[in-house]
Amino acid sequence: ISSTLSPSFERVARLELFHNNNTKPTFVCNRHKERTMKSSPLPLKLIGLILLTLSDIPGPVMATGIACSSDQDCQTILQFETSKCLTTGYCSNPFHSKGCLNRILSREHSRSQSFRVCHSEDPQSAEENGDCQPSPFGYKEVRILGNSWDSTVFVAWILQILLTEILHVPVSIESKERGSNVDFYDVGSRMDYSSVDGEVISLENSYLHKDCRTLQTHNSQPENPYIPCAHLSPEIWSDGDGDRIHLVDQGAVEPFQEMGALGEQYWFIPKFLALRDPTLVSYAGLAGEHNRRKVAETFLTPTNWKDYCELVSQDNCTSTMVLDKTTNETIPAAAVRPPINSKEAASYFINGLYSGHFRKTEANNCNNILNKCHGHITDYPCRWSSFVPQLTHNLNIALKSGGSDPVGGYSYQSMTEIWAAANHTKSAVIMMWWKPEALYQTHIGTDSEFTHVVLPPPTQECKESRERYTGRCTNDTDAHRGSELGICDSSAQSLRKMISS
Repeated sequence: ISSTLSPSFERVARLELFHNNNTKPTFVCNRHKERTMKSSPLPLKLIGLILLTLSDIPGPVMATGIACSSDQDCQTILQFETSKCLTTGYCSNPFHSKGCLNRILSREHSRSQSFRVCHSEDPQSAEENGDCQPSPFGYKEVRILGNSWDSTVFVAWILQILLTEILHVPVSIESKERGSNVDFYDVGSRMDYSSVDGEVISLENSYLHKDCRTLQTHNSQPENPYIPCAHLSPEIWSDGDGDRIHLVDQGAVEPFQEMGALGEQYWFIPKFLALRDPTLVSYAGLAGEHNRRKVAETFLTPTNWKDYCELVSQDNCTSTMVLDKTTNETIPAAAVRPPINSKEAASYFINGLYSGHFRKTEANNCNNILNKCHGHITDYPCRWSSFVPQLTHNLNIALKSGGSDPVGGYSYQSMTEIWAAANHTKSAVIMMWWKPEALYQTHIGTDSEFTHVVLPPPTQECKESRERYTGRCTNDTDAHRGSELGICDSSAQSLRKMISS
């Protein structure tokens, strides 16, 4: 099972599930990379298809479920008659009852002996209603950390399906925040990315408490600070090892295990922008005072739905058509209506409801001699490893991120929406991102393909001169700017997994 943690599928053993005459599962490791998914047996193939399908759903939909107005909507979209339209306006999860493999196998066989076992975050009625069963072997629950990006959540789901439905080991997923949920079997199919860090403390707590379920009573009380707990972090990047290595030294976690894959993170612009202005694909075309006006007037500020209605729209988004002052033609408005809740208000793109907008602010105004104008770059949240402030300051690139955290970073969800808005409106955007990753992969071969902006080549001296990760979430501007020796592009990093002792 640990081999499935690697996204480098051609370099690791593939876990395949076959059924013998007694319908008991037998596991076979296939190391022949010429075998493709086409020749894989049904259950694994369908798990892969489910996850790939989910990865194609736009981010805002993934975060809140599948919207519906009737049961028919759910059954048409999800292709399962068991999915119903809940009172929340979203489809119920067809896999909550009995599990994923049970539902899929029942399409091929009149009977399926597969079922899922209950876990600690299932509703109390789940066992009574026959949605799940207790573990027949009395296994303790395994809790997997669901970090705030797609690949870690998808890997957690794969492991949850295999362990829960085949090996009958109870598995829950740690969201690191009260009220957030990334459980594959959640009734309402919620997928809420946490806004807080908690990787290190989650593994520390599992080492201290062993059974994470012992914290459930404490965490159920709103007046108590939430205590995260997880036995496994399925994907960690080596540039953060300095903040985790003490866990290995303390014996709290096993030595980090390689996943057999490399990760890379760079500045990116969409392909259509690179074709429009090829000078933007290198720091040489961005750096220096002679490029300040170009950068400031190219990269405008992404605007969330609330700010668009209040600051840009002439009628607070009450009209569905507006006048384009450039062409003097009537065109569809960016928003079909005002936002109706806080999630919509904070969104930068929701397909069919808000197409996004990039606006010129005073920061982009280079005609004001009192204003040192600059453009906008979309940076990681401060709890992630990024060196945008250090690079922009020491290379004299007139870019600044405009998010709400201490370094102007944005949440993962907001970043995916900003790229979608730029693609939909064909607006200029420059953003910190990484690969391999679902959003990056989705745009390959399109005019919004992620195009690497080349920075000075990485060296060991540069790597050692970069700002420590632990200082990024402070308001210390000088610390963020760091040393001029740390101005270089990122190098490939080893992807690993971290398991509690």
